[in-house]
Amino acid sequence: DLFQRSGAQTKSDFVRARILGEHFKVITVDKSAVEYYRKLSELTAQIQKIGVLYNQTVRAINSYHSVKTAQILLEKLEKLSAQIIALQEQAINLTIDYRKR
Repeated sequence: DLFQRSGAQTKSDFVRARILGEHFKVITVDKSAVEYYRKLSELTAQIQKIGVLYNQTVRAINSYHSVKTAQILLEKLEKLSAQIIALQEQAINLTIDYRKR
């Protein structure tokens, strides 16, 4: 059991380290944390994708001079901002739920 948790490559490396008194690390994986990190990574990826769209929209607003085009792009920015806020709230709620466990 210690060998499996130690992260040693082979049993002989593990035994040699024990005989010579070398220090070793025990690696444990928290199953509940894995799911939390997976969901948080998904939310972060979505936020990054929306952030790229947001930046593209801002650049487009700065390059176009038409009032109508600017209004349409500003509406798009509002929607993207709302999506980012919703995803950030989900990330916060996910973290709060994880800490309660």
